[in-house]
Amino acid sequence: MLHSAYLLGGDTINRLLQRAPKSVMIAGTEYEINTSYRDCLFTIEQLQSSEFEPEEKLEILINNMYLEDPHDLQEAAEKALWFLRCGEEYKESNQPELCDFAQDSVYIYNAFLKSNINLDDEDMHWWTFMSRFAELPESFFSRLVYLRAQKKKGKLTKDEKSECARIGYDVIEINKSIDRDLEFEKLL
Repeated sequence: MLHSAYLLGGDTINRLLQRAPKSVMIAGTEYEINTSYRDCLFTIEQLQSSEFEPEEKLEILINNMYLEDPHDLQEAAEKALWFLRCGEEYKESNQPELCDFAQDSVYIYNAFLKSNINLDDEDMHWWTFMSRFAELPESFFSRLVYLRAQKKKGKLTKDEKSECARIGYDVIEINKSIDRDLEFEKLL
């Protein structure tokens, strides 16, 4: 039987062979983790907010992600961030951010609807949400991401520039700086 807890030592989860985790091991004790995609999105939004100090972000992360308080807060924070990265280890990234879950929420919601997934009826695991998100079909959202990427590279064609003007640069531009590496991680 496959165990759903994250094993110590950074073992990678093979999604074809193992279920997405519902718990993590912290200092030898298994702790249930909050797997709801809505709660994970809310947590990420709070961690990215400049409204909170780093110490407050640690408290937010622990309170939002665990159903009971772990004793080792450092390891608990590391495992929660690992979970939010869908089992991926932390890597520095110079990739430009092409979406903002809050700003693009309506477009993402509609792209899911186009995939016959009504997020109002779903309470899916965070990793399932992110897997489905990565494979959203051709939609206004996918076009928006493409245009943002082309703009960041400085490779918009004349027609694409016109399309951006029609859509509106308030939609094309991401209104806030997103730190996908989660500035908070630098505290660990």
